[in-house]
Amino acid sequence: MLKFLFLLAGLGLFFLGAYSLPEEGIPYLKLRTAHLGPFEASARTREKIDVPAPVGWVLVLAGTGLLLAGAYTGKR
Repeated sequence: MLKFLFLLAGLGLFFLGAYSLPEEGIPYLKLRTAHLGPFEASARTREKIDVPAPVGWVLVLAGTGLLLAGAYTGKR
């Protein structure tokens, strides 16, 4: 069970860090809806959570470390 948790957390951190590096942030879409009487208007805007590049690299390295720890954790 511990091996599975290490691998899952490692993959999550690794991909989160790698995804944030090219744009120095984590982009996401936000849907806004306005109700005007019987009419409804919606718009999607692209926003991002600012993540500095060094933090992205730390996430990648932490994810790699957890993946390696999960790979070498086993039953003895």
